[in-house]
Amino acid sequence: MAGPNHDFAQLFKQYFGYKGLPLLPQNVVASVPEPFGMATLPVGELQVMQYGLLGAPLMLPTKIDDIQLPNEPLVSITGGKNIVKTEINGVDGTFKEEWTLRDYEITIRGFLIDENDPDNLPERMIRDLRLMSEKKNSRKIVNRLLTIFNINMISIEEWEFPDNQGAIGIQPYMIKGCSDKEFELEIKPTA
Repeated sequence: MAGPNHDFAQLFKQYFGYKGLPLLPQNVVASVPEPFGMATLPVGELQVMQYGLLGAPLMLPTKIDDIQLPNEPLVSITGGKNIVKTEINGVDGTFKEEWTLRDYEITIRGFLIDENDPDNLPERMIRDLRLMSEKKNSRKIVNRLLTIFNINMISIEEWEFPDNQGAIGIQPYMIKGCSDKEFELEIKPTA
């Protein structure tokens, strides 16, 4: 049986080139980045909202529409600005104007594993994630990190289910999209 023996840190390294720190026991003190250095706090004081596949606490669970993404996927956010640059003859550099923020780019990477049948392909989970990704409008997304950036909708642009190199019960996935928000447009009659 494959389920209880998964090393998620090793799986993330194998499939996505990233290996995070393992979850620490409650009595261990962790270093947490602060703006001007590192702060320490007991791991037991971190806010735990849910528990995952093996009973480990999920610090940043992610839900898209009504689909709770399993095993605490990694969520990355990239932001930037739209800047109009105008060249001026005889001046080095450019004149910058009309600064606006671009949509945030969001990447979600994780693994689908059926808790009830960890030795077989998680077909239902793959199908649900695929159907949700193929919908033609923005999706509601809930994640504490995204909330900090005022992101509560995602327009899914790409999704990938890479090969799983012989591990039939594990299906890695990656979702890429951008932030979205609802706008109210007012149509003014022309005279």
